[in-house]
Amino acid sequence: YEDVRSSHKQDGGQNMKIDRIHHICIAVEDVDKVVPLYEKVLGARVENIREVPGSHKVAFLSLPGSPPLEIVQLLSPLSSRTPRTLPLTRFVAEKGYGLFHLAFHVESLDEAIAEARGEGAEFIQKEPVTTPSGEREIMLEPEGLAGVMIQIVGK
Repeated sequence: YEDVRSSHKQDGGQNMKIDRIHHICIAVEDVDKVVPLYEKVLGARVENIREVPGSHKVAFLSLPGSPPLEIVQLLSPLSSRTPRTLPLTRFVAEKGYGLFHLAFHVESLDEAIAEARGEGAEFIQKEPVTTPSGEREIMLEPEGLAGVMIQIVGK
């Protein structure tokens, strides 16, 4: 077998500098029903639950030796597509519930966006959104990434 890694980035371009998995996000119909199952079955611990009225509700869970989990429920109608909820409303409308996205942390979000655009990547949102914790994030279009929704999080 040929080692395909040896041909990766032969053009001298820069890869996005991912330093860790930031979180794994799962879209659910009802956060209040799902979270207790994750606690009982997986031993997850609830770190925080946040609700944006009329938009979404998210439970932040920790698991030993694992990236954090975000369990998210859409509260707004599927027709409501604000920059903050656009990726989630689109996902639920097209695919239903399940693994929503993988989020990767980068040191510089602006550099990561520029590098991804330079490689031809497209984004769902026009600009990054700022989270309540002060981080910035943006979603890549999943079509160019084997159908997997990828979120990039950074400063």
